[in-house]
Amino acid sequence: METSRTYRLGLDVGGVIIEGRSSEGNNVFFGPNYLETPAVEGAFEGIADLYQSTYYFSVCLISKAGFDIQRRTLNWMDSHNFWARTRLSRTDLYFCAERVEKARICQELGVERFVDDRLEVLTYLATVRHRFLFNPSPDEIARFPGAIASVTRVSGWKDLMTALRGDQ
Repeated sequence: METSRTYRLGLDVGGVIIEGRSSEGNNVFFGPNYLETPAVEGAFEGIADLYQSTYYFSVCLISKAGFDIQRRTLNWMDSHNFWARTRLSRTDLYFCAERVEKARICQELGVERFVDDRLEVLTYLATVRHRFLFNPSPDEIARFPGAIASVTRVSGWKDLMTALRGDQ
């Protein structure tokens, strides 16, 4: 009988779970109707599915957010029934004030895999073995052209799930 191994997976929130860009290029999450911001397609199902895979993924969420965005994030998650649908709890969510601080949190939590839509963030994560660039904007790639070779680029949750399962 095969025993499972626990992998510590870190996920960014904005752009990976909560949609970060609309077709018009603006971000509804920063407006007054932020609760109407959709989830990234497949995010809830993907996170829940990680618990049912052959290998167990211990998931934590790490988000750069000031006080107002922290409040909005928690309100959004509550209003979208995020916690029940994904099997995560509020204790799995970590906030930081600066993007570079995600590296310290990842190291403290023993994160082995991290998913972010910002290549900049992934360049800070020296202790994270597998870094996944999630549906980045072309501008993000252009800003850090030398870093793209050190990450696995995924176009969405379906692609991410395939990469995570193949990466074990």
